[in-house]
Amino acid sequence: MGERWGACEPDGSIAVHWALMQLPPALVDLVLVHELTHLTVPAHGTAFRRRMRLVLEDLEELEHRFAQAEPEPWRGAV
Repeated sequence: MGERWGACEPDGSIAVHWALMQLPPALVDLVLVHELTHLTVPAHGTAFRRRMRLVLEDLEELEHRFAQAEPEPWRGAV
């Protein structure tokens, strides 16, 4: 996964970086909702954010918390 936290493939499969489990549950939810949203909305535009807010009403707060926490988890080889 490299620097990516998650990925949604054209066939509908979703992969997440193993290091995600080091983050608080709310931030794990953010990444999972982000990838699940890509199943119906491919781009990161207005429709994408609107769809994410249906599940995560505090989307902006979670994104801010994620930006602060994102550099901390260890992503080295397991």
